[in-house]
Amino acid sequence: MDSSSSTLLCNPSFFQTKQIILPSQFIWPKDDLVNESYEELNEPLIDLAGFFSGNTGETIKAAELLHTACINHGFFQVTNHGVDEWVVSAAHREADALFKLRNDKKMSLKRKAGSIWGYSGAHSDLSDRIQYI
Repeated sequence: MDSSSSTLLCNPSFFQTKQIILPSQFIWPKDDLVNESYEELNEPLIDLAGFFSGNTGETIKAAELLHTACINHGFFQVTNHGVDEWVVSAAHREADALFKLRNDKKMSLKRKAGSIWGYSGAHSDLSDRIQYI
């Protein structure tokens, strides 16, 4: 998986020639929108070396960082986790392959209610409701 920044490029003429009608679920209140000035995202870095070496103090520190990251960010980066690089690379390749699929194929893998397995994308099941006039 490429960790570099990505940019979405749009053809401006598309928006000049068509009016898009969006379902209300896609329209966010202006107060919820991100402003144009972006801050650097400093995701929490959690080092598990102390945990694996049996260091109680470092284990407590890692647990506290993990708790705070889950509460404040919802994600984090882990180092010294002991997972082989080939396993991490294989997981990235599989994730890349999934997200490169056409939307209809991804939706055929949709997560079933009550299950933790399957595809779930933000509003992906609503994309067929967008109208172009």
